[in-house]
Amino acid sequence: NQYYFFNGEFVFFDGPDGFLTGGYSPLSYSIVDMNSGDGQVLNKEIPIITDTLDMGKLTATRHANGRDWWIIMGKHLENKYYKILLSPDGAILNDIQAIGEYTYPGLGEAAFSPDGNWYARYNWSGNTATTSHVIVDFFRFDRCTGLLSDPIKIFYEDEGRPGGVSFSPNSRFMYVSAWNEIFQFDLEADDILESRLTVAEYDGFLDTIGTVGFPIRFYNMQLAPNNKIYLNVSGINSKYLHVIDNPDSSGISCNVLQHHIKLPVRNTTLPYFPNYRLGALEDSPCDSIVSSIDSPKEEQVAIKIYPNPTENILNIDFPLSLSKEVIFKLFDNLGQAVFEQEINQGEKSQTLYLDMLPKGIYYYKLESEGIKWKSGKVVIQ
Repeated sequence: NQYYFFNGEFVFFDGPDGFLTGGYSPLSYSIVDMNSGDGQVLNKEIPIITDTLDMGKLTATRHANGRDWWIIMGKHLENKYYKILLSPDGAILNDIQAIGEYTYPGLGEAAFSPDGNWYARYNWSGNTATTSHVIVDFFRFDRCTGLLSDPIKIFYEDEGRPGGVSFSPNSRFMYVSAWNEIFQFDLEADDILESRLTVAEYDGFLDTIGTVGFPIRFYNMQLAPNNKIYLNVSGINSKYLHVIDNPDSSGISCNVLQHHIKLPVRNTTLPYFPNYRLGALEDSPCDSIVSSIDSPKEEQVAIKIYPNPTENILNIDFPLSLSKEVIFKLFDNLGQAVFEQEINQGEKSQTLYLDMLPKGIYYYKLESEGIKWKSGKVVIQ
């Protein structure tokens, strides 16, 4: 197994262990081959981004192909997001996307929903409750293309304090911790902002250090493999963690357990664990990892799909007559199948009529008996 170190922070993408933290200027990485425990540095300080980045919000989710990873980092003082693609070939800067409104960076965290379809970033700026504010930006995320879309902004003026953001295991609810309160948002609601419910208020419990009692309010959050969300404490090294016991449940039935876990030592941070259990997005054109053993002969030669862009027709030319039935599918940018046609055994070409589809960018997949032959992008104009 290979281990990736991003500016000194330990990142492990190929197993059940590891975490991802940080926010750096600039961003680089090193690769270490564990070599059965002996260890060997293969490449050191490979530059990815030479820019000023946001603080502490380096976040990852698995690519729709089930193998690679998307890593997202916000740019300092701009509404831009760097998208890094981590594959067996290494980490490359895939895209810089400007979206949403400008958000002044501050303390907080960022997270992906477990299904990879939502991305959220919590920012607190200021010094006191009367001069500070909180902004939570969240977006839909396309695991296939790496694009953010449909920006939504939560703004709390003159009541901001440090906090964090996390998602329920079923990816339906987003939780926002804001110092004295924890809010729940229903991402399936017609109006997500209006769906906000207060599921916990700080109960006043104090953590005694020496002779002084310190409040243990709500801070950063982390969804764990046991499907519970854990929260640490802002401002002090505390022995306590809060727990959201049933985060898939609506409202107070999610059962927030305050100061529920007492640690043997004091703690001030939480690591960030990507969802290692997330696999390929089935029936997506980006579910494209094909075994060389299973690849059909037809995939080893060029299949022509044209014209592209197109207005209403698409031609497919095979270099040989098909030895088996093939299925052509088109997907929209949400991964929903919008067109499907069978191409019979013995055919060497096929014309598809797409008059019913609106203009836009679509993704296609050509497969036979569950084996992918070809995939890509089609533009209808």
